[in-house]
Amino acid sequence: MGQQLLRRFKGYGCSMIGACRVVAYAEDVVVILNSPLGCAHILRDRELERNYQATNAMRGMFNSIGRRIVYTNLTNDDCIYGSGKKLAATIGMVAELYNPAYILVVNSCMVGIIGDDIEAVAAEAEGTYKVPVISINSFGFMNGAYSNGFKLAVSIMLNRFCTLQEKRDDTIVIIAPFEGKHSAAFRTIEQYLYFLGLKKVILFPGAASLEEIKLLCTCRYGVIIDHNNMLVADYESAANLLNEKLGIQILDYADPAGFKETLTWLERIHIALQSPEYSYKMLCEQLKQQYSQFINDFLAIAGKGNKVSIVIRDAKVILNFTWLNELLDDLQLEVEGIYMDQDNSMANGNVLDTLLHDVPRLSKIDRFYLTIEEISLRLDGKNVLSVRVPRDLLPFAVSLPYMNMGFGLEGLQMVIEDIKRMIVQKKHRGYYE
Repeated sequence: MGQQLLRRFKGYGCSMIGACRVVAYAEDVVVILNSPLGCAHILRDRELERNYQATNAMRGMFNSIGRRIVYTNLTNDDCIYGSGKKLAATIGMVAELYNPAYILVVNSCMVGIIGDDIEAVAAEAEGTYKVPVISINSFGFMNGAYSNGFKLAVSIMLNRFCTLQEKRDDTIVIIAPFEGKHSAAFRTIEQYLYFLGLKKVILFPGAASLEEIKLLCTCRYGVIIDHNNMLVADYESAANLLNEKLGIQILDYADPAGFKETLTWLERIHIALQSPEYSYKMLCEQLKQQYSQFINDFLAIAGKGNKVSIVIRDAKVILNFTWLNELLDDLQLEVEGIYMDQDNSMANGNVLDTLLHDVPRLSKIDRFYLTIEEISLRLDGKNVLSVRVPRDLLPFAVSLPYMNMGFGLEGLQMVIEDIKRMIVQKKHRGYYE
């Protein structure tokens, strides 16, 4: 596993959120939040609101939310008389209206306080409607927090749907906090594994269908990716459960972030899977040619020796900047300043520490602590690589890929194209002599 610097966080949100994350992007499940309306708002409405979807689209996660979410809307009367009847009616409505492959009931702290026998309600409804109904007694913060709900849901689903079967060499599970099968990161990794001879790539927890969950027991290997994500500890616990319950061998290598690390990761995967040598060599050669083409096209259009500034604002996510070393070298970019939003100094300081750790040459670059408005005025007309800077403040800035956008060549190509477009646009608008 790669360097971990200010990157490992435990999830301290409600355990209901952790349980829902296990099926966050699955398209054949309906989640029933057995909870008051307030809990449902956090889990349902936030993820459906416009800004969240727009952010996902910018990060390459189009149509990423697959799950359907229904809630029982428990009231004070339900707290007195119990939630069983309302839950049973909700399960019946969901079974008839959506015809899901299975139903996941996630219970709030209110249900835990009442002490309702939700398993009995789920079992009776399953017999009536002939659809698997899984109850997760997450109980808000009564059973811990986010991580506890996540691990509980993984364990219950594996116990329910997976039985030991003969292992297959052409099926593998990706254990990573990717934002669904539509995310750029997953599509890239999936493409590489198909090239190496894999026929089925499952993303679990997160996006696996019921059919894919049942296939987990046939996986000989599982691969952990995205070690710099703040949820990595939860996915490592899921990997441990996959190993303990299903005997899946876990491959845990440094992430394929950047061109060189991608080749290193592929070599290790190739050796572990014993994939065909010709397929591996052909893939590596193809990637080398593609990357060389990206760089040559950039230099031919944008030129050499372009100067850029880095702006960090409101950095609430954990980043990986190791790939930035080779990008600065290959694109022949010179960083002339690092600008920090002084109103978010603590969070931004953590990101700065990570940036300087991953890209040591930047420790000698001047740093400026200003308000974001002052930064936008000072850098007007400049080339900017930004972390969470609104478009209206720095409309031409290139957003550095955070979370999982830097994996493989697809993520790199997106960044290179954005930087090239920014430089060319500024030249055409008269910012350069």
